[in-house]
Amino acid sequence: MTGNIVTYPTNGKYYIAEHDNPGWDPTISTYFWNPYSCTPTVPAPTTPTKGCDFPTWTWSKQYAVGDVVVYPTNGKYYIAEHANPGWDPTISTYFWNPYECSEPTPTPTPTPTPTPTPTPTPTPTPTPTPVPSGPTVSATSCSYAAVAAAVAAAGAGTTVTIPAGDCNWGTRQLTVPGGISLRGAGQDKTIIRRVGAVSNTAYLVAFNCSNGQAVGFSGMTMVGNGNGGIQDKGLGLLNGCRDFRVSDSKFTKFVFSAVYVGDAPNQRGVIYKNNFINNYSPELRNLGYGVVVYGGGAWPALSLGSANAVFVEDNYFSGNRHNIASNNGSVYVFRHNKVVGTDPAKDYAMADVHGLSSSPRGSRSYEIYNNEFSTNISGGLQRTAVGIRGGDGVIFNNTAPATISRTIELMTEGFGCGTYPGRDQIRSAYIWNNSANPQNGYTSNGISNSCPASVQQGRDYFLSPKPGYVPYKYPHPMRG
Repeated sequence: MTGNIVTYPTNGKYYIAEHDNPGWDPTISTYFWNPYSCTPTVPAPTTPTKGCDFPTWTWSKQYAVGDVVVYPTNGKYYIAEHANPGWDPTISTYFWNPYECSEPTPTPTPTPTPTPTPTPTPTPTPTPTPVPSGPTVSATSCSYAAVAAAVAAAGAGTTVTIPAGDCNWGTRQLTVPGGISLRGAGQDKTIIRRVGAVSNTAYLVAFNCSNGQAVGFSGMTMVGNGNGGIQDKGLGLLNGCRDFRVSDSKFTKFVFSAVYVGDAPNQRGVIYKNNFINNYSPELRNLGYGVVVYGGGAWPALSLGSANAVFVEDNYFSGNRHNIASNNGSVYVFRHNKVVGTDPAKDYAMADVHGLSSSPRGSRSYEIYNNEFSTNISGGLQRTAVGIRGGDGVIFNNTAPATISRTIELMTEGFGCGTYPGRDQIRSAYIWNNSANPQNGYTSNGISNSCPASVQQGRDYFLSPKPGYVPYKYPHPMRG
């Protein structure tokens, strides 16, 4: 029952029940249990203690259960609850928990006094930022019926809060009008599942922004079927969403896409601090997008460095075929993300820009910078970090290790190699300061160009910063 404290047999750690439960595993069921610091009443040691002398967290370093690190950008401490290959403690909350410590202060030998029984203090979990601020309507549970009823009762500017729980929504789609935001109790606490066959036009949650009002989604985990025969989608931001926010959530096992932004011109918003895990079916050998952006078929003038784009920043991606993809006049910015390639998806570009293919137009523009690409594969090489098949933009300050064959792959699509100009082909790409990977045969920014006859250096792409270009402010101002 609530307040009970137990010792976990395999790691010797203490946990306190935050909610009544029938004995669920404290190391997994983090909604029901929190770590508990138990300090026995014993005389203070006479030898110096370590205090807070812990190492700084390092990306891609292997950590064992019990390791404590300090996060470089916020100065806070985190303890590894599960072994992991260096995943971000501020994002991967299954693997890390906040940890409190204080430097020892020399004090005189105290006079023994009775020690009262300590009041349990659960470790706080950061609350996702509500989007937008304003009145709230609380769903009575995470069930489809309860959430749909709360949405129906909400007016413009309202946030619908969804409590913790693990709910099967079957084959239903929740459609949410513009002006309403959804906020769960936290990643891996409010869990919504797609179970059953649906068409590739169906979403688990779809925001309809045709009324021009902003929307938000935060603090949830969405789980797809994970079945290559069902091309399911997770979250849809549809009909011209502007100034949207998607944050602090996890998306996994959606075969088509985890987050779909489309199909309109002038879409803009920010997707940040999410986990996109295994949104791909190897049996299908197609789709498998973490985030996909489809424009409305328009071909706007370039506005690189402006707010008029779909921003994807500070997310963690692993096991997706294309962690980001785009088409049909799309405009996106992909920056400050950690992207990990895995065996099932190693034959594809980790970040993708479509040319003229299945849509009336190819991708319009892209800004891809300050991303950290890496792999977790058993053998061979990941094909490409950034694959560009069309459109214009900038690619800079991206890192890729030797386990990724090409840092940047330039291609044509929708016309034969040797044609010039091809419709919607690469015409103005500026590339600089990316990993070179000379050991794989690519010495200049790790570039592989499959068709120099149509895509020429000095005419269509340039190995230098774009004159006059200034990146849009980071972090994105809408993050608050």
